[in-house]
Amino acid sequence: MRVLIVRLDHLGDVLLTTPLVRAAVKAGHEVHVLVRKACAAPFAGNPAVATHVIEEISPCFPRGWWHLGIWMRRGKFDMILLPYAKPRQLLPASALSGARRRIAMWSGLAGRLTLHQCLRSGIRSGERHFSDILLDCARAAGFPTDGLKPDFFLSASEIDQARAEMDSRFPGLRLVGIHPGCAGNTCNPPAADFGRLAALLLDHPGIALVGTGVPAETKLFDSWPESVLAHPRFYNACGEWNLRQLASHIANYATMVVPSTGPLHIAAAFAVPTVTAFCVYPPVSATVWGNLTPGSIVVSPPAEFCARRRAARPSENCDFEGQIRIEDLHCAVLQILEARAVPSPRS
Repeated sequence: MRVLIVRLDHLGDVLLTTPLVRAAVKAGHEVHVLVRKACAAPFAGNPAVATHVIEEISPCFPRGWWHLGIWMRRGKFDMILLPYAKPRQLLPASALSGARRRIAMWSGLAGRLTLHQCLRSGIRSGERHFSDILLDCARAAGFPTDGLKPDFFLSASEIDQARAEMDSRFPGLRLVGIHPGCAGNTCNPPAADFGRLAALLLDHPGIALVGTGVPAETKLFDSWPESVLAHPRFYNACGEWNLRQLASHIANYATMVVPSTGPLHIAAAFAVPTVTAFCVYPPVSATVWGNLTPGSIVVSPPAEFCARRRAARPSENCDFEGQIRIEDLHCAVLQILEARAVPSPRS
């Protein structure tokens, strides 16, 4: 059976969809994924999946959505899965495909009107991890599931090359990544707080720090202390690596301080424990979005702070308004490093 899985939003969401992709592959089907070009990298090394990018299939999408529908129809897919049916134009495009089964989540009335099998997410309850929610598509399709760990396919040589680069720069030191930026509706401490954390960590001689981010996030490091930016055990790689290079380096970290964003889920793909500040509001909590790698640590503000703030502005994220203590993040990093006394780079 030819199965098409469509996910057209952020990197983190795409990574959390990979357990659904894996379930379809392990069920023995011919699996195709359609993603944005910026999110195709995790699938590049996966021989079991055919990857397509929306910018090539339907460059004007969501305008001219029927071009996508025509492509789907020409692909003769037996099943189309829309684990996040947005933009809404995905629904009529899927309806035009001729696929015998079409399953959608977050589709609303439009999903029913376009004759999709519509599934409810239940995300507002905050009771299940996001990957498990998406696996309801697999369950509805009759695919056996295979855990919640994300996939990011890298070659051993890519990981080895990243390791050699850092070994030459910081011989004998343990690597701690700090990724201060994020997108979407994620609550995240101010960038300056990550700089203060870096200063505390550099007091420990066996640690080297690597700062990362996309090119647009280079300004986040402007608020960091000059003593950190000029430190011989700090390397600012923000904007320097492509996505596969970033993943190769994360695979070699001892731990990483990162908000709820794409690199958090890259770390989960390589079983790297992380330190993350999370809001306790159920739909955006660590229960739904966290790294499930054993040893990962979540630092959260008092529950009453989140409840009070969300009651006033339920759809807005925040910078925790000083409720996340840098000292708690510092202690969490040291706790992970102590538990992982012998570094074990991923392969």
